[in-house]
Amino acid sequence: MAHTLNFVAGFVTLLVILAAALSCEARRMQETTKVASQAVAEVRHGTEGINLLGQCKETSISINQQSTTTAPGTAPAFAVQILNLCDCPVSNLVLNCPNFATPLPVNPDIMKIRPDGTCLMKNGQAIAASEMIAFTYHQSYKQPLSFRSGAFAC
Repeated sequence: MAHTLNFVAGFVTLLVILAAALSCEARRMQETTKVASQAVAEVRHGTEGINLLGQCKETSISINQQSTTTAPGTAPAFAVQILNLCDCPVSNLVLNCPNFATPLPVNPDIMKIRPDGTCLMKNGQAIAASEMIAFTYHQSYKQPLSFRSGAFAC
């Protein structure tokens, strides 16, 4: 009988240790889940540009310019890349491009320069999610280009 009681006592002790370990592991898993949930929430609410919650905005359009090499005797050239970071298409994308002038015209199907100091991109056609528009212009200085307006279709 004493042998059986020792076995039962050892078994109960083992169960208590396992329960404590499982409880500790469960708390760790809850904390990991909580941290992961917070990280997902931060990405959804804090990521500039990406439309995870249907909230595209001007930062959803990335405008990058880099100077490029040019032939001797020609105006400096700048390569422009405009990227739609939103997961929705944007149409009627208009950029601020005050006093934009270039000796070699940009393809008007890509960028149409308007008299009010704005430029209509892609003739107002939709620019798909992750689509990039690229062009090069020649000018003595880097032209300031910035988002003015666009219609996001989410």
